[in-house]
Amino acid sequence: MTLVWLIQEHYWAVQADWLKVWHERLDLTVTPLHEAWAMCKETLKDHAGHMFAVLADWAWIPDGSDRTLHALSQTSTRRSEPPWQQPMPWDGEPRHATNHELRNRLKERLGIQDA
Repeated sequence: MTLVWLIQEHYWAVQADWLKVWHERLDLTVTPLHEAWAMCKETLKDHAGHMFAVLADWAWIPDGSDRTLHALSQTSTRRSEPPWQQPMPWDGEPRHATNHELRNRLKERLGIQDA
């Protein structure tokens, strides 16, 4: 079902990886689903692939320099989530829940009133 969901929701990511690995587009009318799933599992072993990035919920696919710079910026006291694992501005709602009580207290301190 994962492959079917990927094809329905992220068609071009599947096709990009399929072309890169198998040198042809995925066509489920030609390739049976059980064979396509086995091929998909092999494709997902490449962590620089589009399908892997979709399933990992990454904003983009990090290359070696992205990973190296992030690793070098980490210290024992300052750790951060890699930027490719953070949502892009156009992705809509943030992943974390908003604390409405704290937001209301801040609005009260700043004198902000809802219109």
